[in-house]
Amino acid sequence: MSQRYITELFVSDKRKRILDDFAERTSAHGCILASKSQNAFMRFFWIIAILLAWIICTYQIWISIDKYYQYQTVVSIQIRHMTNIIFPAVTICNLNPIRASWLKKVFPETFIRENRKIDDFHKFTEQQWKDYEERHRLAEHITPEMRIIHKHLRLIFEKNINLSIAGHDINHMLIDCTYQSAKCSAKISPATNQQYHGFVGPLYGLSLTLYVADNEYLARHSQGSGFKVEIHPAEYIPFPEDKGFTISPGVMTSVGIKQMRVTRMPLPYDGTDCGDFGDNIENDGLKWMNASLYHKR
Repeated sequence: MSQRYITELFVSDKRKRILDDFAERTSAHGCILASKSQNAFMRFFWIIAILLAWIICTYQIWISIDKYYQYQTVVSIQIRHMTNIIFPAVTICNLNPIRASWLKKVFPETFIRENRKIDDFHKFTEQQWKDYEERHRLAEHITPEMRIIHKHLRLIFEKNINLSIAGHDINHMLIDCTYQSAKCSAKISPATNQQYHGFVGPLYGLSLTLYVADNEYLARHSQGSGFKVEIHPAEYIPFPEDKGFTISPGVMTSVGIKQMRVTRMPLPYDGTDCGDFGDNIENDGLKWMNASLYHKR
């Protein structure tokens, strides 16, 4: 025999002894069965069984590690009836954005011209209406009412006028105010003013009687009369047009609200998936406040 063949045989025999020794000493009992089996089929069966067991074990370990780093949470909901809660802010807006008397005072020529146009429209014949519509054809998403509103707002913007003076004043709209069974004014500052409100019901809540001032309405600027009301936390910027509800004049409307408080777990459960932006709110200032941008001219 050649020296190379003897060396390979020695190495093969050494590896076999190591594998037999490992099979006899390991706690994986299938290895000893595969090593001692004299039947080739049984040895093949035990080898396949051992490999399959290791594959399943590795898969289970991978699932456990992956599930751990997902930081899965258990939602626990508790309903508590609080006796002291902060009374919310109430924002009231008249559906009429611009008073007719103010518009007549600031833009007398425009107001008179618009009234003349309305009178002329009432005298139009059918053929004149067709000719007018053909000359003033608009995009499908722009109505004549929207065109007039944009025209007046453009005039106001060019004069740099504060729109708050063009609308309805709360001192004129508010006829009667009652808060916690005590009289209050437009500033909502009764003698028994409290930050925390623990009473419920119409006798202890906020009750308002409002004047709609329908004589100040511009017929082509508003589709109806009434108020937009939004109830929100005092630190939030109100959006009555989007989140408010409408109150019609001449009727009594009662509103009941409830407060929901959500407390979230600390790190690592306060990611964006839970709706918490973390330190981004403090670092970016008002970047995330109501997801809105305000520009001051």
